Amino acid sequence: MGSDEAVRAEYRRIYSAAARMYWLQQGEVGAHPAWSQERKDSWLALGRVLREHAAPAVELAGPSDPTRHLIGRRTPDDRPVSLGRAAHDWQERLDTSPTVRYPRLDPDPDSTGEDAYSFEPFAPGSCVLVPSTWLSSAAASVGELSRRLAPGRPPHTVGPEAAHLSQTFHALAEQLRHALPGIEPRPHPATAEWIAGIPTPHIGSTDPADLDELRAAAHDAAHSTPTKEQAVAAKDSSSSIEVIEAGEVLRGVLAGSEKEPWRERQEGVDPARSLLVSAEHTFESWDARLRTKALEREPSPRVPAEAENPVRPTESLRMKAIARESALVLAEVLDENAARLHPGRRTEMVGFDAYPLSRFLGAFTTHLLSL
Repeated sequence: MGSDEAVRAEYRRIYSAAARMYWLQQGEVGAHPAWSQERKDSWLALGRVLREHAAPAVELAGPSDPTRHLIGRRTPDDRPVSLGRAAHDWQERLDTSPTVRYPRLDPDPDSTGEDAYSFEPFAPGSCVLVPSTWLSSAAASVGELSRRLAPGRPPHTVGPEAAHLSQTFHALAEQLRHALPGIEPRPHPATAEWIAGIPTPHIGSTDPADLDELRAAAHDAAHSTPTKEQAVAAKDSSSSIEVIEAGEVLRGVLAGSEKEPWRERQEGVDPARSLLVSAEHTFESWDARLRTKALEREPSPRVPAEAENPVRPTESLRMKAIARESALVLAEVLDENAARLHPGRRTEMVGFDAYPLSRFLGAFTTHLLSL
């Protein structure tokens, strides 16, 4: 291995481990009172280096690269949508949309009972009504995309086992569009001509100065992160066990004693053949679950055509409500999943430019599950 290749390989190892540690930290970095100023400053400095080293050039034209852009859609003037721009646009649409929730119509053991029965009828066209199992399955699929776009994730190519799941994601998106008046159906996005067939790696410098800067920032952040023993002794719950273990991995990578910079949540998870939450959720098993719980046995999503009172849940059916704009965003996210989980789809190492979108998708998942 030549000197340039050696620098690039070491850079990518450190970048992957450091980005994963940063991504796993929930909430605003440094906001917890248990964080010292030194720890906060070192983490913010690491975030800056990861972000600046991953900053891609602004593309005014050309194909959409799965590593740096959305691939399920383009801008109205046919330009690539960066991952950061997608997060901003989707969040802005949700922020300007009212939140609609289906009221509880059964006793709530955690309340006095009064608020469990107060509600107003749904206005015509105000929302999309879906079964709770449909919504929870769709929300889990949004969470999957959040993990797939985690900064530092190594390159992978989706296997042939994803073919049916890709179609199912698109079918769920089309169910939402079909329910909404005035929304046209869309073709499956996976074979869109704007998607780059071969993505361009954009993480991995051969400049020793870049490597030194990254190594120094990663060192300071990793060594400011407590070990398990230190966290227990200090009663520090500001970082999850996943973050603490990721800090240990990063310290090992920096010391040269850790070979693998990336860890999945569970042993056996293969991004080419399974969802990232569990090795048991293969593409085939998740497709079967979605079809059973969302496409075949449950009522399809629909919009109230006239004022409609909520109905009490039964043992087999509980309804949920999604605001119109939230439903449209959800359809676009499901189509993004459909495009990415297409057999043969290649993604290079994910950079920190994906951080805002991964964070948005995680928050959107939480929002959907709270409805």
